[in-house]
Amino acid sequence: DLMTWMELLVQGPGAVLWLYDGCMSGFGEAIREKYEQRGIDMKRLICAPPWDIKKRWVRSRHADLFLDDCIYNAHVTGIESLRMGIPMVSLKGTSHNSRLGSSLLYYSGFENHICLTKNDYITVSIRLATSAAELEATKEQLQAVDNVILFDTELQVRYLEKAFRKALHKFKKGLAPKDFEVGSALDLNSLIKN
Repeated sequence: DLMTWMELLVQGPGAVLWLYDGCMSGFGEAIREKYEQRGIDMKRLICAPPWDIKKRWVRSRHADLFLDDCIYNAHVTGIESLRMGIPMVSLKGTSHNSRLGSSLLYYSGFENHICLTKNDYITVSIRLATSAAELEATKEQLQAVDNVILFDTELQVRYLEKAFRKALHKFKKGLAPKDFEVGSALDLNSLIKN
């Protein structure tokens, strides 16, 4: 969120924040004043136009860190960033939309980038942004994870197919619609059965 990112800009005086063009509409006068009161030059907020995917990928390669939005987590953009080797930090929320970033990080093997509080989110982000060695090591780790379950399309398809079979089975039995669990995508045996 804009106030949390403000704190990151205060603690990282050399940092800039890229936002999609549309995000700047959320900058009301009150928020702008708070940023300026904290001594943040508004030129450190860069508006990125919504380019086509190839241009976006080229532009994204210049990012050091992907800061997942605290309220509505990244979906495809988060996957793209991790796949391109850009470290990501996410604050785990309570709704589906605020937990997706945590799932991406979990399945990528970066549970230490999943934060439970805003203070942790700020601490982890600042640590990564200010430690060139840790940032580079994380990028190298991300580049080396070609076989990560998150990017294993065949496995994800089997996982989804199992969920469809389970839903169809419940439907044929005449059971009322209800949430259910399929099993962990990490449990390969549960995906192969049925």
